Amino acid sequence: MVRNPSLLPSLDTLRSGEIGKRRKMMYEMIEGCWRSCVEDDFIADAIIANPPSFAHVHCAERLNIPVWIVFTMPWYAILHCSADGRSPTMTFPHPLANIQRSNVEPRITNYLSYVLVEALTWQG
Repeated sequence: MVRNPSLLPSLDTLRSGEIGKRRKMMYEMIEGCWRSCVEDDFIADAIIANPPSFAHVHCAERLNIPVWIVFTMPWYAILHCSADGRSPTMTFPHPLANIQRSNVEPRITNYLSYVLVEALTWQG
């Protein structure tokens, strides 16, 4: 996404062999996920997966087992499960914000740090 923000890869990306490298990496990740579900006399009864995983849905479908997609990053839980259970907290800043100083009241800075990190995350 950083090197090729548009839908089509650039000529430099094509020439460098980057697509082939990424395909190989994806194959290894998918193969590893499958092996973790079926190797060593173990067959998974269910899969609990992180959203960025690549093969979880396909493995669950093939094994005919349930899959739960759970975001395991703590800042997401903090963002969506603050004291009132609905909004960013004013008690502390987002863990990824790295705020050194602010000219605004700390509670406001803390709150806005969540808004900023979420906006930047969506930009990615």
